[in-house]
Amino acid sequence: MQPYPAYKDSGDPILGCVPDHWRVANLKRVATFLYGQSLPKDVRNMGSVPVYGSNGTSDTHDEAITTAPCIVIGRKGSHGKINYSHGPCFPIDTTFYVDSTATEHNVRWLYYLLSILRLDAYSKDSAVPGLNREEAYERRVVIPERMEQSQIARFLDERTAKIDALIAKKRRQIDLLQEQRAALINQAVTKGLDRNRPMKDSGVPWIGEIPAEWLVIKFKHCTTIRQGQVDPTADEYRDLILVAPNHIESGTGRLLYTETADEQGAESGKYEFRDGDVLYSKIRPHLQKACIAIGDGLCSADMYPITPNERVLPFFLLYLMLSENFTSFTVQQSMRVAMPKINREDLNDCYLALPDVQEQRMIMDDLQDKLDGIDSATEKLNDQIERLSEYRTALISAAVTGKIDVRHHATQERDHPGRPPAGKDARAPFKGEIV
Repeated sequence: MQPYPAYKDSGDPILGCVPDHWRVANLKRVATFLYGQSLPKDVRNMGSVPVYGSNGTSDTHDEAITTAPCIVIGRKGSHGKINYSHGPCFPIDTTFYVDSTATEHNVRWLYYLLSILRLDAYSKDSAVPGLNREEAYERRVVIPERMEQSQIARFLDERTAKIDALIAKKRRQIDLLQEQRAALINQAVTKGLDRNRPMKDSGVPWIGEIPAEWLVIKFKHCTTIRQGQVDPTADEYRDLILVAPNHIESGTGRLLYTETADEQGAESGKYEFRDGDVLYSKIRPHLQKACIAIGDGLCSADMYPITPNERVLPFFLLYLMLSENFTSFTVQQSMRVAMPKINREDLNDCYLALPDVQEQRMIMDDLQDKLDGIDSATEKLNDQIERLSEYRTALISAAVTGKIDVRHHATQERDHPGRPPAGKDARAPFKGEIV
């Protein structure tokens, strides 16, 4: 990509130099942010018009605020988040929206411009932070002519579609790896390593057949679920790590980050745990939130701190509780109450199938090697997705701020759809990712 032939000083330190034929103005000269409307509860799910909130689409409605394409901007909650509606929609009262019929500019170009402005920085100081429209209006932006806006929008539509397709492909690969991960865990902790060994009926429907040497035992006979809550504001507890379900990654047993009780402003009663305990989220068991405690600390009342005895290794118990079979059982039990959760009595009385400790250790060694390979591949894919996303953002920013001149390129792509301009390598922006 080449720069424009000539630039001028915008007079704004953030914008710097801009193409000399572009205008510089406040955002309020480019777009009018209209308020979304309240959606009565009794008309939700009445029709096929998508309802847009701060986080994107949800529900449907039988009437539309706008029948034209529009840009929806989160006003409360996820303030500043940008969504684009291709047709009729109902932006609700947690949003602003820009109707394409209410602007003289190309709405797709405007969408890309708004997406790089970090509107979330213009937030009101209130209990629920929200986008301050008046402050956002004062943001200085650069404005090309309408025809050039269309060229920029067409170029970005084509290029971001290619990037998005690559990202979607990599996310699908991650999904397949996670499916493989779950299958490996389930096989290891319910059938063991040798698939040709003699099997027997466990007598427990959700467990099914197990290796003949394995023992069927109640949960409470190989573990202890800690009881008795403590005050997290007390001096002896406030500086301890406090683990809640939101700190744990679903299905992997990985603790994402840690915070102390004091950092979280914890006030209500919490459970103590000890190093090596299994921490298991009793609410929404389908989310598979469990991890091994590293050191002593506290966990929220939504979790069970479970101490294994000599019959089961902590990591074997962890992966058993993350297995598909165990999750199916806990989900079924949790549906007996309004808020899905597995109660202490049901958990204590459920059955587990266990090999001896020596075999548990062999299973864990083999399983961990396989999971390490999957986790490494997943990490690489996530890194590629992050770099593609960064490239996407950089490309949009360069195009809408005039750092690159895409006019000729956009015209060639329109005249020759599906093939690169003469003498150019269409893969060039993605070459590293494709390799």
